[in-house]
Amino acid sequence: MTTIPPYVPGHNLLEGKNVLVTAAAGTGIGFAAAKKAIEEGARLFISDIHEGRLQKAVETIEVKPASAG
Repeated sequence: MTTIPPYVPGHNLLEGKNVLVTAAAGTGIGFAAAKKAIEEGARLFISDIHEGRLQKAVETIEVKPASAG
């Protein structure tokens, strides 16, 4: 039986950085990269040719509030 390791939470490794992810709508690598960038504290910009899926991706990715200071 294979044990799946726990999900690794973000450590703010990208805090203060800008990240642009193209083809971020859907459930593939682009979406996963966008989600992880947010978890690592980046300011995220995403794009995709499919506007409906892009809007859903924006709504799905949890955005944490910017830190004060």
